Amino acid sequence: MKFVVCLALSLLTALGTHGQSCLTLTCSSNKTVSCDDTNWTFDPPAVSNCAACGGANGYSIYVLSTVTSGHCPQLVTRTWQVTNSCAESAECSQTVTVVNTNQPVFADATNITVYSCTNVQVFFNPTATETCCGILPVTCSPPSGSYFPVGLATFVTCTTMDCCSNTYSTHFYVHVIQVQGLELVCTNKTVACGTAWNYDVPIISDPCCSDTNYVIGYIGPVTNGMSPCGQTNSLTFIILDQCGNSNSCTQTVTILNSVTLYPTSVTIPPGSPVPTNPPGFSAGCCSNVILTPIGSVTNITGCGEIIDVQQRISLWSE
Repeated sequence: MKFVVCLALSLLTALGTHGQSCLTLTCSSNKTVSCDDTNWTFDPPAVSNCAACGGANGYSIYVLSTVTSGHCPQLVTRTWQVTNSCAESAECSQTVTVVNTNQPVFADATNITVYSCTNVQVFFNPTATETCCGILPVTCSPPSGSYFPVGLATFVTCTTMDCCSNTYSTHFYVHVIQVQGLELVCTNKTVACGTAWNYDVPIISDPCCSDTNYVIGYIGPVTNGMSPCGQTNSLTFIILDQCGNSNSCTQTVTILNSVTLYPTSVTIPPGSPVPTNPPGFSAGCCSNVILTPIGSVTNITGCGEIIDVQQRISLWSE
């Protein structure tokens, strides 16, 4: 009978005058974290236990359950339970919402430029990755391997969907530049008067026509009429390929005179007059040549050219 009375008095003391529990368990507020935060944790609850039921050392706390639900967002709820020496118990829960706010990163979705004579098949392979969802599938329109029209920049849209069913897209252009069907390169040149020469056939580039049997026509030659100094002669080539493409280019050949002096060295005895004979020369095609001695230097003019030459004279003693 005394034991029952003592237990009843203990419970009354623990419950207080208003019959309230001696034990309380308070969980932290719910919170939201990002899916790429791999280090998040639940916050431990706070326990209050009165001295009559053992105080700070008179209770035990443990995780009652951890429940995960949903996908985007994902809800993770943990429930704790605490009991004290007075056989009281309390529960509380904290819910953590895991959200995905990341956007995928596209790769290899840059502008493409190709050169072609006609519509051309172009391949590409854009990819997409996202921090929480990993590698994502990508679809493009027009798809890789399509034929793209020559002379145009075609807009390509690539789309992906992440693991939360969010859709994202990126864009790029496929630009097909038309190649010139028939290209010619004529190179001008300069030759010396009196030298045998001929016009050079142009360098031909014809990537859009595989047949190399060309029809070659000419316009000219045309000369500026100057002779023989600084004469120019031009010939225009007209070339037609077997695919119906044609083009033309012009080569200009400039003929220049070449004047050369041949001085000679002489030896004379002391007291002898200095010889004044001029040096030999070669004037190519120009007949209008004037030799002008200036001391030991001779200027030679012809076709507008001036050349200086020195002639060595040696004296010897008997």
